[in-house]
Amino acid sequence: TLLVGSLALQMGPFVWLSNVSVDDPLTRHVISRFYPQIYLCAYPLAAASVRRLLTLLRPARVCGGGWAAAAAGGLLCACLAVRLPGQDQSSNYIVRGYAESVLKGMPEGAVLVTQGDTPMYASRYLSAVEGLRGDVRMVEVDMLGGGWYWRHTLRA
Repeated sequence: TLLVGSLALQMGPFVWLSNVSVDDPLTRHVISRFYPQIYLCAYPLAAASVRRLLTLLRPARVCGGGWAAAAAGGLLCACLAVRLPGQDQSSNYIVRGYAESVLKGMPEGAVLVTQGDTPMYASRYLSAVEGLRGDVRMVEVDMLGGGWYWRHTLRA
């Protein structure tokens, strides 16, 4: 029942708030990529684990309930101190370099056909914001299924 409840609590509001038609191929593509299905299993299991842990620790209250919160906060800070430096990507320019190389290698007035967020958004950013190769037109393959994208592309 915990899994079914989490499914209803997650999926219902997601579909209702997204306010999109699932008949559109682009919408189905986006939902399949970004709908966090793994959380449907992970969150109930995590909740059950925390509940079990609290049940086991309940008889061991010696100094009130504050020690558990302090221990959890200390554990969180320790995890952040250990893991955060390895996650810092502020000096990683691989995607930028890739997009620059692709755009600089294109002939004048070319059409760049891309698939996926990384090449598309990096190339669009460099072109629109930094003015690199404004003559290159960009087409996203995943968006070709929508009629609005064809109208927008033909107008541009």
